[in-house]
Amino acid sequence: MAEKGRVIALGFFDGVHIGHKALLDRVNERAAEHGLIPSVINFDTHPDSLVFNRTVGLIYDNEKRIEIINKEFGISDIIMIHFDRAMMETPWDEFLSLLLEKHFLRWVVIGYDFRFGWKGLGTPDKVSDFCRNNGLGFDLIPAVEKDGETVSSTIIRRCITRGEMEKAEALLGRPYSVSGKILHGRKVGTRIGYPTINLKISEKISVPSFGVYATETLVKGNKYHSITNIGIRPTFYTNSEITMETNLFDYSENLYEENAEIFFYKKIRGEKKFSSPEELTVQISKDVAEVRRFFAENGN
Repeated sequence: MAEKGRVIALGFFDGVHIGHKALLDRVNERAAEHGLIPSVINFDTHPDSLVFNRTVGLIYDNEKRIEIINKEFGISDIIMIHFDRAMMETPWDEFLSLLLEKHFLRWVVIGYDFRFGWKGLGTPDKVSDFCRNNGLGFDLIPAVEKDGETVSSTIIRRCITRGEMEKAEALLGRPYSVSGKILHGRKVGTRIGYPTINLKISEKISVPSFGVYATETLVKGNKYHSITNIGIRPTFYTNSEITMETNLFDYSENLYEENAEIFFYKKIRGEKKFSSPEELTVQISKDVAEVRRFFAENGN
């Protein structure tokens, strides 16, 4: 056969966390051992959004997941499949047969808790039998634990929405980040002496709890220490949309329309309504000092 066979990892890989790392490392190992292409099957929509008809706040969007898999694991063969009702109702064995015929499947790697296919009938035991009956290799990756807790995307999402950024970083293997284009804001930060860049928050991602965070901002190829506020700005507005405002330390150039990535390290405090802009300014100066101290002590 002219086409080279593939070692394929199956999953959604939201967060591409340290549990996924064990799986993707095995894909690369098997590919090197058997002269195969390391590959990842991914879905463009979280299956739970259709299977259980509920919104799942993602850790990363599709573009970021692909970027991490490529940059951190060197896997460029990422097959993105549209997950719709027809895909949801596809029997598990029919799906594997499709991979076998269309994508030259030669080895399957899945996690211990992975289920797929119509009604979730594609269990690890059934996948193992399918692979054995079709002459395919198979690896089942056991649970990965951190501090006695099984690592999962669900737990990481919970950490993010609670503002537990240090724990989220430990489970992800990297700081949690949000990317987007810098938009024009209402220049509230500029008026009180702390100009900010504003990123639109996607409705599809998990949003950190309202408050002030020690962050780093990657923009125009450079990283800057920064402080980020997420919330509704109660000091100035009674009915505001949720905003993400970041003040870059020691940087003052115009960045409108540039793309930026904000890395979250630690929550400094919750959002609070102040009695006046002056009181808020005093508090921000204290927050900035705490964030600078955080970076000085942690060597970021």
